[in-house]
Amino acid sequence: MFSAAKQKAQNATLCFLSSKIRAQKNRVIDFLDNMGGDKREKVVQFAVTYSRKQRERKKTKQKDVMVEIKRRNVLQQEKKNMTELRKMEKKLKTTETDPISLAEAFPGIDKGILDDLGDILEGKVVGKDLCHYWFDTDTGVKELYYGRIEKLRKNGIVYRVCYWAEGETFDDGESYDISKYSLASDLILSDLILC
Repeated sequence: MFSAAKQKAQNATLCFLSSKIRAQKNRVIDFLDNMGGDKREKVVQFAVTYSRKQRERKKTKQKDVMVEIKRRNVLQQEKKNMTELRKMEKKLKTTETDPISLAEAFPGIDKGILDDLGDILEGKVVGKDLCHYWFDTDTGVKELYYGRIEKLRKNGIVYRVCYWAEGETFDDGESYDISKYSLASDLILSDLILC
């Protein structure tokens, strides 16, 4: 029955075809034919208006569902990235800081990045400026923050880094304690650029 209706009206939408088939099965046409002229017009007008409103509600709901699916996919991808980041940090903790060991542990990485990586792990980047991409869970996008490495803490593992947003200055920034392995893994994953 559906394929026959599709052959008759090839350009008709699925919604139109299904409503036509339902009308035939429910004997709506017979019901409307037995109705008076004015009453029939009111019923048809009501049905058209109601179906248009229902279609608009469905479109709005579908858009909301698609936005939510996109947001969840982004969060799921960020969880995978965080897992990769943690693996990278563990690998960095067991790797020597000399350039040869770093080149063997991370093949295919540019020599400039390997030099910066060695400097981060050895504590030689104090006072340098950086650009760091951070994932914002509210908006679901990575945002760029500027920063300056202020000092290396006494334990030699944690840097004190001051971050500020675009359009702000160093005086407006907030300081955070970040491990050198976290900074190094962000450098390898291209989320961090030393200036």
